[in-house]
Amino acid sequence: MNKKQLSDIIEVILDPMQGKEFYNRKRLKAVLDKINIITLDMHIYNGTPQEKIVRIVNNYVKRNVVFRRNYLDKFYGTKDKFDKKELIYRTAYAALIKNEAVCSGYTEAVRVLLAYYGIKSKTIITKIPRRLHEASCHYLTAVFLDDGSIKLLDPERQQYCEKKGYDFQEYLEKLEFAIPNEICWKNKLINDGTGMFASEYLNQQGVKKAKGIIEMKKLLTYIFLALSLVTLAACGKNEAAKLTSSTNNHQSKVQGQVTLILKTDKESKKKSVEIQKGDTVLDVLEEVYPVQENDGFITEIDGISQDKDKGIYWMFDVNGKLGEKAANQLKVEDGDEIKFYQKKYN
Repeated sequence: MNKKQLSDIIEVILDPMQGKEFYNRKRLKAVLDKINIITLDMHIYNGTPQEKIVRIVNNYVKRNVVFRRNYLDKFYGTKDKFDKKELIYRTAYAALIKNEAVCSGYTEAVRVLLAYYGIKSKTIITKIPRRLHEASCHYLTAVFLDDGSIKLLDPERQQYCEKKGYDFQEYLEKLEFAIPNEICWKNKLINDGTGMFASEYLNQQGVKKAKGIIEMKKLLTYIFLALSLVTLAACGKNEAAKLTSSTNNHQSKVQGQVTLILKTDKESKKKSVEIQKGDTVLDVLEEVYPVQENDGFITEIDGISQDKDKGIYWMFDVNGKLGEKAANQLKVEDGDEIKFYQKKYN
């Protein structure tokens, strides 16, 4: 994988509609390694037509990824509470490593594989015509080929149509599509991880939308080819460059190893984590677990949140002593033992 391919893949992950907040160096490296393995078996060579590449990528995801039904347990009412550990199934990491994902994970998987081959794409959304799903925004991929044509890919819905005996293209033609804006991506995790209600978003003033494949392709041609792709690439350039550099140089800059302990009511987990010069406690924690924090103060680890009403907060010790600074300010050294745990304050 060359630098251009790496940069293009990272730009997909940094798309605000996708799952950048669920990645750390370890997960990103796992995805990149998996892409290298997958593409070796795709028999795509210099000169392979883009349309054929798109078909191969779409078919790979359709054949190898299954829908993560547990993600919707709260939505279906089979569980009282949404398990935040399920959020990882919104990503290409889950789709390509665990072979299980929800629609956003399918979409990200398609897009990172296309990015490897230099093919531009964008996440768009729709309201799918099923009663149990009609509340949530559904993800799919718009693909922009060099000849100016546009393809709409949705391997998850294609799986569904093939299972039910429906014509996939006729199915798509019945849908109303929309381009996600800041309102949509800022609310992608509300409603127990399902995001904004599709009808709510589609009825927002100023939302760019179209009914059917032909009209949506026209809209995408005018908006993305003229403006959005260039703008989004420029906006994400600095962040992508940082993540690319971090990934390229991680192995060569390893300065040592620390021990990370996560203690909960149910268990205590211990992990060895490689560190680079300048890494903080927060860097170490994010290397292993999904984290929510506010200015370095940890509010949630691996789906386990603090509880302000009960006075329960996340704390950490370094080598047996309470951390003297916020997790994003306290630097770690080779051999450190870092322990996170919850403590109740009256």
